[in-house]
Amino acid sequence: MEETSAKLAELGNDIKNAEIPMWTGLPILELYMDQVIILLNSYMRIIKDENGESETITKNMINNYVKMKVVPAPVKKKYSRTHIAYLIMVCIMKQIFSISMIKSMLPDFDDEEKIKATYNSFVKHLVSASEEYIEKYSSSDFASAEDSIMKLSSEAIVLKIMAERLV
Repeated sequence: MEETSAKLAELGNDIKNAEIPMWTGLPILELYMDQVIILLNSYMRIIKDENGESETITKNMINNYVKMKVVPAPVKKKYSRTHIAYLIMVCIMKQIFSISMIKSMLPDFDDEEKIKATYNSFVKHLVSASEEYIEKYSSSDFASAEDSIMKLSSEAIVLKIMAERLV
């Protein structure tokens, strides 16, 4: 179906343009909440809500992640690259996983080398998976839009279950 292939090709371009940085591309300077929100929303513009609008990262969301101890608390109201890395991973992972599952997948707050390695691995695999799946499905001939949705949803469910079993 040409329309589905075109939408998937457009999505591929959107993902490539999202440019979620590796660890070294994250801000070195500590940021205040408003700056963090602007930065995260620029990285997360690919994530859409049910109305097709970019899902906005809010102060309340960040504060809730801190309260739930899935993201470390800011230091003197400032957020470091460690905070930004956690927030990026949480905001993307929450599309499929519960917060408690995400918390069990992420490293301890006090191990910066492990955080850096985990974050870089996450971004690398996210980019790789998006390239692989966009290429695979933008050239696929689905019987209908509904067929493509069921195929992609089924794969997402199986991959989610596989990841959860490994945790």
